[in-house]
Amino acid sequence: MSIWLKKELSKLSIPPYDEKRYRETIINAKRFQLHSDIRMSNVDFYLDQILFVRKQTWFLKMGWLAFMMYLVISHLVELNGDMISLLAIGSPILFLINVRDIYSICMPDLVELHLSARNCMEKVLLVRLLLFGIIDLICLAGTAFFVSSLNETGIWQIIIYSCVPYNLTCLGCMYIINRKAEDILLCCVSYSVFLSIIFTILRRHEDIIYAKEGITFWIAAGILILAGLLREIRNSQSLTDQLTC
Repeated sequence: MSIWLKKELSKLSIPPYDEKRYRETIINAKRFQLHSDIRMSNVDFYLDQILFVRKQTWFLKMGWLAFMMYLVISHLVELNGDMISLLAIGSPILFLINVRDIYSICMPDLVELHLSARNCMEKVLLVRLLLFGIIDLICLAGTAFFVSSLNETGIWQIIIYSCVPYNLTCLGCMYIINRKAEDILLCCVSYSVFLSIIFTILRRHEDIIYAKEGITFWIAAGILILAGLLREIRNSQSLTDQLTC
């Protein structure tokens, strides 16, 4: 021990032991309820996940919705096949906004934090996917309702034309997250841009792609994509188990 430290310790005055004060401290400490018996409900846990999402994510979603509404109001695109194809092109970008907040759950730096939390990583991942799915569905349905009110296309058709590319993007990104260890964000961005380019190319054949006769194909493709997406979400459980081992 250094001389300076000894001098500093010698300056400290230690009060004499008082058994009465010791008992009073124990009695006063028992009055405080350190552990609450109230448990967080599933609804509270779901709503709390909104606070963990980055503000930039919400701003980007509002910007995406405002941009789509601006295109319709300003008549920069036609309200028939042009707007429908634009929704098919833009829906992958809408999901791409969520990727960073979804992947952040599985980042190695946050594993210890999730291990110390009451809820497992699997539950956090599923709740966040459900949260983004509901918010994005509201954005797509709101845009579809607005477009269908201005032309003759049925709202259910527009929702299918926008939700199928969205689920396809979600399926690919979940596949990348479950099986790729590095550069996940870059791979998801590349995949989403690739899908947008594909739907941009298909825009030249919008009379065939978005014809009423082909709606059965879109529904069948949507069912298959949804089944694959549910499988990838289920596989995400094995990913979280590996991270927590």
